[in-house]
Amino acid sequence: MLFVRYRRLDPTKFKTGDLVEAQVSLMGVPLKGGKVKLLMVLRALTLLDCQQSMVCSHIPISFNNVTLTLN
Repeated sequence: MLFVRYRRLDPTKFKTGDLVEAQVSLMGVPLKGGKVKLLMVLRALTLLDCQQSMVCSHIPISFNNVTLTLN
């Protein structure tokens, strides 16, 4: 038998390279002139696997000639 357990996690614990599942809702908000604005609302973010972020935390990443090292 498989037991699934969830616990709250501080959003700052998510790192680049983590495998996550995002649950979102789409909501249409009426605007003036009969137009509708589509909004995406984040409902849940589940951390599935953090192995890749643990590996890449020691690899420098460069964006537009700026090098960052993830800690």
